[in-house]
Amino acid sequence: MSVTVRQDQFLSNKNKKRLIDMLLTKLKDSGIVSRQSADDADCLIVNTAIEASLSLDKNTVIVGEDIDLLVLLLALASPQSIIFFVKPGQGKIERRVYSSQQLQETGLSNSILLLHAFSGCDTTSAIFKKGKIKCVKQFQKNKELHDIVEVFNNRDCSHDAVARAGERFFLTLYGAHSADESLNKYRFNCFTKSVTKIKPDIASLPPTEGAAKQHSFRVYHQVQKWQGNELPPELWGWKRVQTNLAPITTLEPVAPENLLNLVFCKCKTGCGAMCGCRKAGINCTTVCNNCHGNCLNSTSTVVDEVNEDEIENADEQRSETCSRASSRAEDFEVLHDQSNFSMANEDIPCTSRASKRQRQ
Repeated sequence: MSVTVRQDQFLSNKNKKRLIDMLLTKLKDSGIVSRQSADDADCLIVNTAIEASLSLDKNTVIVGEDIDLLVLLLALASPQSIIFFVKPGQGKIERRVYSSQQLQETGLSNSILLLHAFSGCDTTSAIFKKGKIKCVKQFQKNKELHDIVEVFNNRDCSHDAVARAGERFFLTLYGAHSADESLNKYRFNCFTKSVTKIKPDIASLPPTEGAAKQHSFRVYHQVQKWQGNELPPELWGWKRVQTNLAPITTLEPVAPENLLNLVFCKCKTGCGAMCGCRKAGINCTTVCNNCHGNCLNSTSTVVDEVNEDEIENADEQRSETCSRASSRAEDFEVLHDQSNFSMANEDIPCTSRASKRQRQ
């Protein structure tokens, strides 16, 4: 029987678990060793491939489309490992083949986890108008940033050290001078310059120190998780909402209180994406003309669990996520092309594969 819907739609509900259970049974009956991950499967896939490459006298191949697999292979594989990563072709796009030993030649093995997480991955936010390529180029251009890699790779780093290192990275990424040490002050300077323009781009301002701190905490937590160090997420930029985790955007005011009191909306229905208060990053209050703080953007509205509307919109959200993931993958592939370590059209001598990716 052929599946008549898109892959992301088919796997957006209980179909995914049923499919995994069926595959595990079939593979086991066929004598194929399979492992099921209780969490994100990327680390399990790469670590399984590394184990196979060191214990078996055979070529090991990872087959997948997720760019996280390539990032983890570059960061975790030893120079002695010989592992190939194959990204299947689709339509007019040819398949891409990468070798772990050639990836090591890029010189990014020690810093790639930080760069990938800081510029946006599955658990961290992307930075507006600061893509992965720009992050990598700024990192390579500014040698003084290389010290912060050790901060994020340190298993026992303090919160203050992580916050300072993250703030330093943000300042460099937004073009601050070496004399600029405060992200809030630099943000204000950027704001005063932007308002003199015909079309000021407020969204392109650097983040506040409070927002940058929480972002840096989540980056550190993710880097440590990739390296096998499980840390309590509630201590590193996350909060528990019933059985789920939600990111902490900031614990500090987004602007002085007297300025926030001047912001109110005139929304007639809902206070959705076009709401002036929402755009300013604040909740609606009683001074708002129509909603008077009784809307979707008020502090009293808490979405703790998935409702029916969210379930109906799951497919659309997953499609957007897939689109963002594809964009991140394209960014890294540009870097790959620039580094000349792709073997897109070469055949690989392969006698075994560690390629079955299973997610729960």
